[in-house]
Amino acid sequence: MPSVPSVPSVPSPDVPGLDTDAIAATRGLVADDPRFGRLLDAVVWAAGAQAACPPRPYASPVVLLVGAGEALVEDGLPERRLTAGEPPGAYEVGTAAVDAEVDGGADLLLVGASGRGLDAAAAVVSVLTGREPVACVRRGGDAAAWTASVTAVRDARRRGKPCAAAPLALLAEVGDADLALLTGVLVQAAVRRTPVLLEGLTACAAGLVAEAYAPGCSLWWALASSDGDPAAGFAAAALELDPLLDLGLGFPALTGSRLALPLLQAAIGAVPRD
Repeated sequence: MPSVPSVPSVPSPDVPGLDTDAIAATRGLVADDPRFGRLLDAVVWAAGAQAACPPRPYASPVVLLVGAGEALVEDGLPERRLTAGEPPGAYEVGTAAVDAEVDGGADLLLVGASGRGLDAAAAVVSVLTGREPVACVRRGGDAAAWTASVTAVRDARRRGKPCAAAPLALLAEVGDADLALLTGVLVQAAVRRTPVLLEGLTACAAGLVAEAYAPGCSLWWALASSDGDPAAGFAAAALELDPLLDLGLGFPALTGSRLALPLLQAAIGAVPRD
């Protein structure tokens, strides 16, 4: 049975919406321009998050990676590696990390996890999307390991189903400290009006919890890429997030976000300025 993370007992925070005037004005500028392709919606999203038309390329993006993980490509982006540590206080670690980065000038967060606790994340997705455990575990590799994961997700789902309507109780029942930390990150980023590029199963599962706990959070997120994980795909569909890149990448955490960011920056920079 997983460790039980600490979760806040206070009412969920009010989440601001995106700026609808900036969204409408920017869509008017780019809607008929074929150059933007599938990035058109991402450019409009950036305008709404920045409350600016035209939007501006991000000046201070910061990587927030939960867990140790593998070494990432060095590309000059500031990177903070967050460790949830023991479960008590993990949610608050996430909110405090966002506050520190936003107060320091961050205007975009790239958020993901190193790949630990995938069974817990898949169980959360199974409960909140109604998908069967067998559908939420990626096939391939060792058959015994796959069977063990399906069994773990099934058992966690059984425990968590009574909490389906209470997202933080579900997090406490079947989640882990990484999920709790990322939930805090995603909620607080929305509260602080800071857009997020997220990717990976753990971040998507935390997104389901965050959106259920504080509706409207997901307006502040964009899905950077899809890695083909079925549970992550179910979560993204439930959150109505389409990946900017759909390359099925299996590289270290946040590689997709680091690849998507220059494309997003270039698209934003192409919006007419006069």
